[in-house]
Amino acid sequence: MGIGVQALRLMRQMQGQGFLAGRKSVLELGSQTFAPDTHRAREAIRELFPEIPSDSISTPRDFYRALGMTKMSRLTSTDMTARFATT
Repeated sequence: MGIGVQALRLMRQMQGQGFLAGRKSVLELGSQTFAPDTHRAREAIRELFPEIPSDSISTPRDFYRALGMTKMSRLTSTDMTARFATT
């Protein structure tokens, strides 16, 4: 599965409306990567989240950390294949 530009836009909207305020952990359904690729994700992050240094973002985990999800031991990806791209 992949986090694409549309999902990043939704995250920005959720952040702007305060839904992410105080959140420190993430539960993903399926291991995540960026879609279609990291380069496009960085471009979108640069545009949507100018406060985040997008060049330091390589994985969704990096992105969540930059958003303030600091309890990384609580970043969980539930996936039947046991792939953990985000952790």
